[in-house]
Amino acid sequence: MRKLIVSEFVSLDGVMEAPGGEPGYAHSGWVGDFMGPEQLQYKLNEVREAEALVMSVLRERGHPLTERDLPQEMQRAHRLGYTSKDKTEGMRQALLHYRAVMVRMVGPEDRAQREQRRRELA
Repeated sequence: MRKLIVSEFVSLDGVMEAPGGEPGYAHSGWVGDFMGPEQLQYKLNEVREAEALVMSVLRERGHPLTERDLPQEMQRAHRLGYTSKDKTEGMRQALLHYRAVMVRMVGPEDRAQREQRRRELA
Protein backbone atom coordinates (compact mmCIF):
# COMPACT_ATOMS: atom_id res chain seq x y z
CA MET A 1 0.00 0.00 0.00
CA ARG A 2 1.25 3.49 -0.83
CA LYS A 3 1.36 6.45 1.49
CA LEU A 4 -1.16 9.21 0.79
CA ILE A 5 0.01 12.73 1.57
CA VAL A 6 -2.49 15.56 1.77
CA SER A 7 -1.23 19.12 1.81
CA GLU A 8 -3.74 21.84 2.63
CA PHE A 9 -3.76 25.41 3.83
CA VAL A 10 -5.93 25.69 6.95
CA SER A 11 -6.08 28.72 9.22
CA LEU A 12 -6.21 28.29 13.00
CA ASP A 13 -9.93 29.12 12.94
CA GLY A 14 -10.60 26.49 10.25
CA VAL A 15 -10.74 28.57 7.06
CA MET A 16 -9.70 26.45 4.08
CA GLU A 17 -11.23 28.22 1.12
CA ALA A 18 -9.30 30.12 -1.54
CA PRO A 19 -5.98 30.60 0.27
CA GLY A 20 -4.33 32.15 -2.79
CA GLY A 21 -6.94 34.80 -3.52
CA GLU A 22 -9.24 33.02 -5.95
CA PRO A 23 -12.28 35.17 -6.80
CA GLY A 24 -15.74 34.39 -5.52
CA TYR A 25 -14.96 33.33 -1.95
CA ALA A 26 -15.75 35.20 1.24
CA HIS A 27 -12.35 34.55 2.86
CA SER A 28 -10.17 34.64 -0.24
CA GLY A 29 -6.44 35.35 -0.14
CA TRP A 30 -5.84 34.82 3.55
CA VAL A 31 -2.55 32.92 3.20
CA GLY A 32 -0.68 35.49 1.08
CA ASP A 33 0.60 37.51 4.01
CA PHE A 34 2.03 34.41 5.68
CA MET A 35 3.49 32.49 2.75
CA GLY A 36 7.24 32.63 2.48
CA PRO A 37 9.55 31.29 -0.21
CA GLU A 38 9.83 27.90 1.55
CA GLN A 39 6.08 27.30 1.43
CA LEU A 40 5.87 28.43 -2.18
CA GLN A 41 8.69 26.06 -3.11
CA TYR A 42 6.93 23.20 -1.28
CA LYS A 43 3.75 23.80 -3.28
CA LEU A 44 5.72 24.05 -6.53
CA ASN A 45 7.33 20.70 -5.74
CA GLU A 46 3.85 19.19 -5.43
CA VAL A 47 3.00 20.47 -8.91
CA ARG A 48 6.25 19.04 -10.27
CA GLU A 49 5.50 15.64 -8.72
CA ALA A 50 2.02 15.65 -10.28
CA GLU A 51 3.53 16.49 -13.65
CA ALA A 52 6.09 13.69 -13.29
CA LEU A 53 3.32 11.20 -12.48
CA VAL A 54 1.27 12.18 -15.53
CA MET A 55 4.35 12.13 -17.76
CA SER A 56 5.21 8.61 -16.56
CA VAL A 57 1.69 7.40 -17.42
CA LEU A 58 1.96 9.00 -20.86
CA ARG A 59 5.38 7.38 -21.40
CA GLU A 60 4.13 3.94 -20.29
CA ARG A 61 1.28 4.21 -22.79
CA GLY A 62 3.63 5.10 -25.64
CA HIS A 63 2.66 8.75 -26.00
CA PRO A 64 5.38 10.95 -27.53
CA LEU A 65 6.81 13.25 -24.88
CA THR A 66 8.09 16.10 -27.03
CA GLU A 67 6.53 19.40 -26.04
CA ARG A 68 4.66 19.86 -29.32
CA ASP A 69 3.16 16.34 -29.06
CA LEU A 70 1.94 16.62 -25.48
CA PRO A 71 -1.81 17.02 -24.86
CA GLN A 72 -2.98 20.63 -24.64
CA GLU A 73 -3.89 20.14 -20.95
CA MET A 74 -0.28 19.17 -20.21
CA GLN A 75 1.11 22.20 -22.00
CA ARG A 76 -1.39 24.50 -20.30
CA ALA A 77 -0.74 22.93 -16.90
CA HIS A 78 3.00 23.38 -17.25
CA ARG A 79 2.60 27.06 -18.15
CA LEU A 80 0.16 27.67 -15.29
CA GLY A 81 2.17 25.81 -12.70
CA TYR A 82 5.48 27.42 -13.49
CA THR A 83 4.80 30.90 -14.86
CA SER A 84 1.48 32.09 -13.40
CA LYS A 85 1.66 35.51 -11.72
CA ASP A 86 -0.92 34.34 -9.16
CA LYS A 87 1.24 31.46 -7.97
CA THR A 88 -1.15 29.41 -5.84
CA GLU A 89 -4.10 29.81 -8.22
CA GLY A 90 -1.90 28.88 -11.17
CA MET A 91 -0.70 25.79 -9.34
CA ARG A 92 -4.28 24.82 -8.47
CA GLN A 93 -5.36 25.15 -12.08
CA ALA A 94 -2.31 23.18 -13.23
CA LEU A 95 -3.32 20.28 -10.97
CA LEU A 96 -6.82 20.33 -12.45
CA HIS A 97 -5.36 20.06 -15.96
CA TYR A 98 -3.10 17.17 -14.89
CA ARG A 99 -6.16 15.42 -13.46
CA ALA A 100 -8.01 15.88 -16.75
CA VAL A 101 -5.14 14.21 -18.62
CA MET A 102 -5.15 11.30 -16.16
CA VAL A 103 -8.90 10.81 -16.49
CA ARG A 104 -8.58 10.79 -20.26
CA MET A 105 -5.63 8.36 -20.21
CA VAL A 106 -6.78 6.03 -17.44
CA GLY A 107 -10.52 6.69 -17.46
CA PRO A 108 -12.83 8.00 -14.76
CA GLU A 109 -12.98 6.09 -11.55
CA ASP A 110 -15.84 3.64 -11.44
CA ARG A 111 -18.15 4.29 -8.48
CA ALA A 112 -18.59 0.57 -7.75
CA GLN A 113 -14.82 0.02 -7.67
CA ARG A 114 -14.40 3.01 -5.36
CA GLU A 115 -17.02 1.65 -2.97
CA GLN A 116 -15.39 -1.79 -3.03
CA ARG A 117 -12.01 -0.27 -2.15
CA ARG A 118 -13.60 1.68 0.68
CA ARG A 119 -15.04 -1.50 2.13
CA GLU A 120 -11.67 -3.23 1.83
CA LEU A 121 -9.93 -0.39 3.64
CA ALA A 122 -12.49 -0.24 6.45
